Amino acid sequence: MDLLKILFPIVIFGLISCGEESEGNGGETFEENGTVEIQQPATPEQSDRDPNAVYVDTEFLPFSNGVATFADRIFARTIKYHQFEIEGGEIIDIRVSSESDQSLVSILGPGGQRFVRTAFGGPDGDFLWNERFHEPGKYTVQVSLQHEFAVEGGSTSYDLAIRKISE
Repeated sequence: MDLLKILFPIVIFGLISCGEESEGNGGETFEENGTVEIQQPATPEQSDRDPNAVYVDTEFLPFSNGVATFADRIFARTIKYHQFEIEGGEIIDIRVSSESDQSLVSILGPGGQRFVRTAFGGPDGDFLWNERFHEPGKYTVQVSLQHEFAVEGGSTSYDLAIRKISE
């Protein structure tokens, strides 16, 4: 009986120590109440997102020497909003390239009016748009995937470049 009183705290301490040492190894953590919690590692494509839900990510793109650029990966039904602000009366050149020909792009004005919405992508399918935007404010370039491709969990990488053109 005395041996059990001596060994029991050692065994319990050993179990707690082993649990604490495994933290960060496979995502396991040992809680104080003695339960083990498994944490799923983050995925670069956010594949843990529900393909039936729509996620919206927004980035504001500042101009540097008249150019704003952005590169990212889009997964499933995520919609990427890239906003830029202009004073009005400026000619803007927009180029979006994507690995997948299942990509969509829209350009929205400050009041939400849509100037264009079209499919693009693939090796020779860059989207190019050049226009004088008269109204000052925030404009949005929206990048997403075509519905069927998105619901199936499709993904692609894309590059965006917005350039102010001097007259």
